This record gives sequence, C-alpha cells and structure tokens, in this order.
Amino acid sequence: MKKLILLALVALVAGAAFAETAPAFGGDFEYTTQFDFDDEAYNAAASPDASINLNGVVDEWSTVNAEIESTSVTTAADGDVAGLLQVNQFTLTTDVTGALGVDGPVGVSITWGALTFQADDYSGKAGYGDIEVPSETNTYIGAELTFAIVEKVNLIVSIAPSTYTDWDDAGPDDAVFGIEAQFMVVDGLDLNAWYITDTNAGFNQIGLTAGYGSDMINVGAAFAMDLEADTTGFGVSVQYIMDALTAGVAFKAGGLSDTVDFVDVASFDVNVTFVAVPDVLDLFAAVAVPFADISDNLGFEAGLDFFLGATTYTLGYEYNTVDFNSPDNGAIDGMFFKVYAAF
Repeated sequence: MKKLILLALVALVAGAAFAETAPAFGGDFEYTTQFDFDDEAYNAAASPDASINLNGVVDEWSTVNAEIESTSVTTAADGDVAGLLQVNQFTLTTDVTGALGVDGPVGVSITWGALTFQADDYSGKAGYGDIEVPSETNTYIGAELTFAIVEKVNLIVSIAPSTYTDWDDAGPDDAVFGIEAQFMVVDGLDLNAWYITDTNAGFNQIGLTAGYGSDMINVGAAFAMDLEADTTGFGVSVQYIMDALTAGVAFKAGGLSDTVDFVDVASFDVNVTFVAVPDVLDLFAAVAVPFADISDNLGFEAGLDFFLGATTYTLGYEYNTVDFNSPDNGAIDGMFFKVYAAF
C-alpha cells in the first residue's frame, strides 16, 4: 500500500512538471509531536503525526490534489502501535465551462476521486474554529459539483454512492451527501449554509457560518446542529491585528443537548501573538477558561514560532486543552513541537 501511495505521489509531481501549459506544483507539509511530563501511557500510545497536501496542474482547466497523513493503529494481539499512511483525498478537478469555452453567469466545475466533504469554517478567524460538532465526512469515492454564480455565490454538491470506505471493508457503506451554499456578500464578508449527512461517520448536520476579514480585524461566527445526535454547537471569535501584536478572543460551546448543560461545554478563550523579531521569531500565549470546574480544567499554552525561510518551527508548552497552536490531541501537561511549510 505504501508503494502505491508513493507511486501516486510521483505521478502527481510528474504530471505537474510535464504539463503542456504553465506547470505549477504546490501544497503544504506539517509534522507534529507531543510529550506529556507525567503520563507514560500517553507517551507510549502517542506517535508523531505528519501530513502533506499536494496540488498540481494538469492543464489550463484541470488540477489534481492529494492529501496524505500518517496515522497509527494498535494491534489487538500485543498492543503495539503501528504507523500507517492514510490517503484522505486524491482528486481531479476540471473547470467544465472553461474547457468548453462557455462564458456565462454560471461556471461549473467537477471533482472526481477519493474525497471528503467539509463545510468552510469561518469561525476560526481568531484561531479557535472548533465548536466540537464534526462537519467532515470520511473519505469516499465520489464526485463534487461546484456552481459559481455571478462570482458571488458558490453552490457545492457532493455525493458518494454506496461504496467502500477502504479495501478491507466487509461490505458497502451507505451513500454520503452534502450541499453547501457560499455567499460573498461584500469584500471580506462571507456567509455559508450547509447540510451534510454521513451515517457511516454517525452524523447528519446542518450549519451556518459567517466571517469578515480585513487588514486590522477578523470576525467569525458559527452554528451547527447534528440532527442524528440531537446536539448543537456555536461559537464567535474576534481577532485584532496591530503592527507587532495580534490578539484574539473567542466564546464557544459544543455538544449541547438535553442531557448536557451549557456550563459544562462553554468556554471563553484568549490568545496573543507578539512579533519579537520580524520574519524570524514570534511569541504566543493562550488561555482557555471553562465555565465549569475552572480550577481543574483551566487551559494554558505558550511557546514560540521560529521562521527559517518558508518553514515554521513551533515549540510550546500546553496544560490541559487549549488547541491554539498546539495539536488537537486532548489534555496534556507537556511539550509540543511542530514543523510547517507551505510551498
């Protein structure tokens, strides 16, 4: 399986390099690892994570994309942790109207392949986008249609028929469907409404998000309801950008239901990033203040970003759960390290 993935990546790069039109190749890479000072069991089970997202140009109207990440499984026989490579997406997207030479108010593109469907998340403008209501499907073989209407509205329809999640499934999964409407109201202001159903992943959701971005301030808001689990989540966030200091605040609550009280899932978060040396070193800190059991659940995070060319190296400390720059892997009392590059 690893050989097939590597061959697919070689083909993706080669296709971009030898395209008849202007070749283009880009993407991003991320590596993360964590260490807990006190929990040996956590350290034994945890393994570094790595992911890569690759984009290549086929021709003037078509592009390819591959998203691959490392994952781990624990064997039932001896409890050992084995590392695997997992393909999250492998797709081909074609601008249909462009390829046909049709110039009208509606543009149509289609994406084929192994894909996931996830609504755009404008609630993360201030660095906190997780309202703990999953809105991403598993990976399936399917297709996605995008209708771009007068450059102001995008209508995205995604469907995967009854298919297999992976090659080892005993039988087919249920069909997966998603629809999303994106409205570009004015420059910087976006509204988004979506519906996604994936019974294989256990959710059936509707949601609304909104976001506004400028050079000085970013604002985001989100609401999501899982019709299957009868849970809701919402959040708002604001980020203010100054020359050397960026500050963000967020309020969020996820997983609300008849059996879960508001105070048990609500939190107020604050984060700051200071440019210590421009283009070389940033310092950051964040706190997550829960509404319940503050003494036990108060989260804190602090660290630094070191920039070496286009690569960012992040080293930090996290106590409990904050998930500002730290990996979203649960509560720890320890260090985390990340490497990120966009190319």
